[in-house]
Amino acid sequence: MKKITALTLALILMLSLASLGTSAATMAGSTDVDVWDGTTAAGFSSGSGLQNDPYIIKTGAELDLLASTCMGGEKYEDTYFRLEADIDWGGNIWTPIGYDTTNLFAGHFDGNGQTIYNLECFEVYAGIFGVIKGGSIKNLKVDYATFTTDTRYAGGICAWMKLATIEGVSAGEHVIVQGTDIMMNTAQMGGCFGLVHSSTVQGATFYGTLNCYSVTGSCFIGGIAGVVGGEATMKYCVNYGKVNNPNTPPVVDNVCYTGGVVGGIGASSKIGTVEFCVNHGEVNSIDVAGGVAGRIHVDNSVMRNCYNLGQVTGARAGTVLGYLSKLYVLESNCGVESAGVSKALGYEKPSEDPAYKAPGDSNIKVETENVITTISEYNEADGQTAVIVPIFNTVTPTEPAETTAPDTTEEQTTEAPDTTEKPEDSTKEETPESTKAPSTSAPENNDNETPSNTTAPEKEKGCGGVVSFAAILLCIIPVAVISKKH
Repeated sequence: MKKITALTLALILMLSLASLGTSAATMAGSTDVDVWDGTTAAGFSSGSGLQNDPYIIKTGAELDLLASTCMGGEKYEDTYFRLEADIDWGGNIWTPIGYDTTNLFAGHFDGNGQTIYNLECFEVYAGIFGVIKGGSIKNLKVDYATFTTDTRYAGGICAWMKLATIEGVSAGEHVIVQGTDIMMNTAQMGGCFGLVHSSTVQGATFYGTLNCYSVTGSCFIGGIAGVVGGEATMKYCVNYGKVNNPNTPPVVDNVCYTGGVVGGIGASSKIGTVEFCVNHGEVNSIDVAGGVAGRIHVDNSVMRNCYNLGQVTGARAGTVLGYLSKLYVLESNCGVESAGVSKALGYEKPSEDPAYKAPGDSNIKVETENVITTISEYNEADGQTAVIVPIFNTVTPTEPAETTAPDTTEEQTTEAPDTTEKPEDSTKEETPESTKAPSTSAPENNDNETPSNTTAPEKEKGCGGVVSFAAILLCIIPVAVISKKH
């Protein structure tokens, strides 16, 4: 009887652990990996593009189809996509989905817990998505990627967005977002997003490195976003990465507003709202730096329940906010003291508006880490971010092919955005074009590409393989013990 009971318990344990493994794998998304071969697919794997029947993307070639057709003018308005595999780009050059404000993306992209990785991007709008207007992105990660702009906008997930909704995204520790040594224009760069305009972001994390080497005009860089404005809201975001502005501007009075979470709050003379966000990363600037935000840029912009636990350095640096010259809404924000930075606000230039009042300690203050981590709003910010952002698979990039595949789209010249208003949205308002869902017939490939020689790596086993093996061991051990006793 004892033998039967022990065997039954062992079987139950094995089944329970196997079930746990399945759940963990589901949380992490599919463990399939596809290495891009340099080609453009004739169509998507399946689906009709409807919300309940999205286009399914399983290969790099299908992902390239999306990017190249966007560059050809297809906006994909009200069209839905779902990624069903991690995509290794093979170390090749990436063309953003939504190349510029004319050839933009207006659809809905569900990353489905998958990662796009192993790529380089050099564009005006540098990101996995360049320009999104009226669309959405969710549950997507980018890693092992470098995004460089010589003009203005860059972000690991999206460089420029308007009227968009973003949820549950991440840029990994091997992501670098940067400007060139000589910028053509004022920068708005973030670890995940460049400009967040009239949009909603909920749940984003950044683990990589953000560098602004050259400052022309006023620049805004932040661990999560460069600028949040135009009535945009950003909530439940956490930065673990490094944000750096190491060089003295070549022109007097040029400033790079550097923040652990966001560079500037407010754009296009309209407020931005940043709340329930946390910075754990290092923030280093030659001048203005804030543990959470570089600058309140538009009157009555909001920073609420935001916290900094990272180290901050700068000539004008604050543990929470770098620069204040506007009316504001600051509520319950605090940061830890850094070496040489013992005040919450780095620099204050009082507004000439009679309504202006200096912020009090109840709104923006220095606290110890032990105090901050006991605040309920801090725990909500950290906890909700972890809930919204999925658990992604661990990915390993392949080596680039000896001859890398060429860019999949014809090179186009785009005009640099006007910089008379900084960091306001300087592009002209585009009239949305009526678009139809694409057929699955093959569009013409703009370049006759030669597939690279890369081969797909073995599929990641994720948590499922480890848990199943542990289950077998736990099942065998009690049986062996029972057999020995009998």
